[in-house]
Amino acid sequence: MTSDKCRVSACILNVTRNPQGAPTEAMRHLSARLVEAGYEAVEWGEVVSEAGPLRSEVKRRIASPDCRVLVLLGGTGPNPDDITPEALETILEKRFDGFSVLFHVYSHASAGLPGLLSRAVAGIANGTCVLALPASLSALRDIWDNLLFHHLSLDPDICSLVRAGLRAEKKSTVAADGMDIPVDSYAVSQDKI
Repeated sequence: MTSDKCRVSACILNVTRNPQGAPTEAMRHLSARLVEAGYEAVEWGEVVSEAGPLRSEVKRRIASPDCRVLVLLGGTGPNPDDITPEALETILEKRFDGFSVLFHVYSHASAGLPGLLSRAVAGIANGTCVLALPASLSALRDIWDNLLFHHLSLDPDICSLVRAGLRAEKKSTVAADGMDIPVDSYAVSQDKI
């Protein structure tokens, strides 16, 4: 890591049907890896796996000037109530489909065919790198060294999703309901799901 690294904070959200009020093993593992990678602070939270609350919480987090990386764990599988990718469709300004492809390559190598069922997503919204990943601790361990470490790197010499987000300007305004939201991120109807 070069001495020219920037100071960045991250947030990890557990997307779940049953909020527990405490970080999961996967959240603790990812938080520790992010701190080791040089992140200044890592917050955690939970959100129920429903489109409205999920979108509201994502919008709230990306409106914060302190949150430059948002990782959502859960809701990326094939079940009917796994709606994280769909909820992000109207929020992401840029989507990086290549991340999903590499995620599947590494997941298939370690988990076999079930590794292809995840619908992992990566993109940028309001200058924040947003990732939606499985909530499985084993999945996070499998992809940290091969994929996440590089794309969440703060090293200015590495082309990463985080660096792409840091190049994007944070824009905020106050909506009619008083909630800070990005100026041009929500032109698409929020009633999609």
